[in-house]
Amino acid sequence: MKIKVFFLLIFAISMQLSAENSLKPWESGAFETGKYRNLFVELGYSESEVDNKLQEIFVSLFEGPDKVYFEVGDSMAYVSDIKNNDVRSEGMSYGMMTAVQLDKKEMFDRLWRWSKHFMQHQEGAMKGYFRWSCKIDGTPNSQGPASDGELFFITSLIFASNRWGNDTGIDYLSEAQFILNSSFEKTDGDRVTPLIHPEHKLITFVPTGFGSNFTDPSYHIPAFYEVWARWADDGRAEYWRECAKKSREFLQKAIHPETGLNPDYSNYDGSLLNSDRIIGDAFRFDSWRVPLNITIDYTWSAKDKEWQQNYGKTFQNFLYSQGIDTYVDQYNVDGSDVTEILGAGGFTALRHSLGLVSTSAAVSLVSTHDKKDDFVHKLWNAKHEPYEDGYFDAYFDGFLRLFSFMALSGNYKIITPKEEIHLYISFGQSNMEGSARIEAIDTLDISNRFLVMQAVDCPDLGRELGQWYKAVPPLVRCHTGLTPTDYFGRSLLETLPEHVKVGVINVSVGGCKIELFEKDNFEAYVETSPDWLKNMVKEYDGNPYQRLVDLANKATSEGAIIKGILIHQGESNTGDKDWPIKVKNVYDNILKDVGMQPNSVPLLAGEVVHEEQNGVCASMNEIINELPKYIPSAYVISSRGCGVARDNLHFSAEGYRTLGKRYAEQMILISNKNR
Repeated sequence: MKIKVFFLLIFAISMQLSAENSLKPWESGAFETGKYRNLFVELGYSESEVDNKLQEIFVSLFEGPDKVYFEVGDSMAYVSDIKNNDVRSEGMSYGMMTAVQLDKKEMFDRLWRWSKHFMQHQEGAMKGYFRWSCKIDGTPNSQGPASDGELFFITSLIFASNRWGNDTGIDYLSEAQFILNSSFEKTDGDRVTPLIHPEHKLITFVPTGFGSNFTDPSYHIPAFYEVWARWADDGRAEYWRECAKKSREFLQKAIHPETGLNPDYSNYDGSLLNSDRIIGDAFRFDSWRVPLNITIDYTWSAKDKEWQQNYGKTFQNFLYSQGIDTYVDQYNVDGSDVTEILGAGGFTALRHSLGLVSTSAAVSLVSTHDKKDDFVHKLWNAKHEPYEDGYFDAYFDGFLRLFSFMALSGNYKIITPKEEIHLYISFGQSNMEGSARIEAIDTLDISNRFLVMQAVDCPDLGRELGQWYKAVPPLVRCHTGLTPTDYFGRSLLETLPEHVKVGVINVSVGGCKIELFEKDNFEAYVETSPDWLKNMVKEYDGNPYQRLVDLANKATSEGAIIKGILIHQGESNTGDKDWPIKVKNVYDNILKDVGMQPNSVPLLAGEVVHEEQNGVCASMNEIINELPKYIPSAYVISSRGCGVARDNLHFSAEGYRTLGKRYAEQMILISNKNR
């Protein structure tokens, strides 16, 4: 009995510790873990209660009697700031973010079509940017943009591309890239500037005129730039990562260290604007978004977690000191009372606003404050209804309530693209098979995204024919050496989005002529070949070409996409002027047998060792360079200057590394050209 009690006690303690740990902020973000907390469930609400509550909040905002979403005709819809009777780029992009997060494609597409048709400038100085306000019939109230709209448009379009692809009527990724590329075209010649200030790498308040000289702390969501870096595919990944870093640094400067409050507007160095033109030095409506935005960045990235956790504690501590049921929605950043109250919708009053109640609860995901759970419960029990003076904000309060609830329930997520494998078929003779010794450097730092489909059984390596493995050399037969494909894959991955993997299939036979891969003639060639070559051919069940095609078809049946064919062969055909024709026949047959159209993927052919390096077969390069005349999609990869082995026939390990990188560089150029 004592033993039973002891184990029950241990179990109870472990459960208590587990619960306590689950309520602490996480140490890693969802970019790394793929996980999201449901703080409501952690605090005792059931999953069904949470799901029903989220649905209730969504319906009230988009379908109920106080909705802000309105469909127009068969294909469009808009979100209205009801109290101001207009349509804002902010609200349209918020609606699109809601739709993509909750997998509502029709809603997303309707909102985008309205935004593009009525709000987006398609030409002129402001090309790519959005009119920040329109009447509900689409008539512009203003021609100028507001940068937060663009921020959410871009991110939601990238997420839509990741979720639904780009071939269902709207090329979401191209639309996002159009905004980004248009922004970089701005030179300030027409008082229109880039969305991100070029010097400070911080988002502008508005990318025009006076508004480009300062920023709005509530526009700073560094995690969005992390999304752009991964999936915008605009060639600016490092720039966006730097913008994320700068944005986090800015927030530390702009937020008061003792209250956690920030101004609505700020200079780029984080100081108060101190402008007589606008009321922006206090914590007001825009500022309510900051705790939610920091929560999103923390939940997704956690790259500034120590400061963010302290921020959450500081911010909630200030509000708690003002009374958890009585804190108001406007303060000076030092926590003192404002001397001028900013009105909204024809009403001017300080309130315990639902929007701030919502975001102050969301920051509980970040906060280490001992009363953080109380904020979450307050949001759960909050009602979206008119205030005592009759003021009602269906729009701003509504969206902040929805977004905060989504964040707290683990439903405000990074939407990653479906995983892709870009497949490259490789064949040839010894220089593609690899004759150089594999060195330690060749087995280190290989990405899990670089894969090889095993071409033969290799029990000693723990590999089976037809299965995918991390591309640790050897990549051909069991005891072959380093190949160009090793560094082709490594180099190619550096330029590809994170959801893309590179897979290679390499079927090569040292010493063979191109005739070995002629599907109708290979048997006669093998019959007259020496025994050592016959023995290598046996490892491919006597037909290397068929093995190559069978593996490629297996890979594509599993979802891989053939992006190119690599060949390094010709030494054994030195002097054969018909070689380009023979290669063309092999290339055409491969495409036909894997179900692809003629010339649909590039053929990359490597040169043999050059004459100036005393290449034994150097004269073959003249013939190899004739290949593009016969195959429009063929490209020749120079081997000039690549390290050479002592036999002047094969390349050294360093030579294979260089040659592989050159294959990759050419493939990248082709991809960029076709983008």
